[in-house]
Order: sequence, then structure tokens, then C-alpha cells
Amino acid sequence: MVVPVNNENRIAAHAQNPVIDERYDVVYEHKGLSICTLRVATPSKGDSLNYFIDYIDFQGEEFIDVVAAVDEIDKFDETHGLAKRFSK
Repeated sequence: MVVPVNNENRIAAHAQNPVIDERYDVVYEHKGLSICTLRVATPSKGDSLNYFIDYIDFQGEEFIDVVAAVDEIDKFDETHGLAKRFSK
């Protein structure tokens, strides 16, 4: 299940994925892992319109939509079991 997240709770300084900084907002959370995208993206300046998972193991990976990111978190959880540590 994908749950919308209150963006006021997003603290970029605690980002686990170094790609994510204060320009990003959390749009969904799944199994305790945040899915983020840029607040404002300018593709002509090289900004990505994709989504990122705020977890170091997903560094360098981009997802076309939230569903693709959720699917990847599920696969990761099945093979590594690490996402369970973040579940509420």
C-alpha cells in the first residue's frame, strides 16, 4: 500500500541517498522507505522528472513513476529483507 507523506516531515539532512537534497520532497512512503522527487524540475537544466528512493542501496537509480519505485522496494524487501526494519 502506498501512503502519502506529509512533506513537513522531510528533513533533507537525514537523506540516505546522496542524490537527494533539500530540493526534493517525499511524495510517498512504502515499507518505511521514502520515495522522493524534485519540488521544481527544469529539464533544460538537466533536472530529472523521475522518482528516487531515499535509501543508499538505490543510489543512482531513477524510477519513471511511484508504482515502479514501490515495486522495486518490494523486490528489494524480498531479496534483502532490509526494508522491514523501517516499517512502522
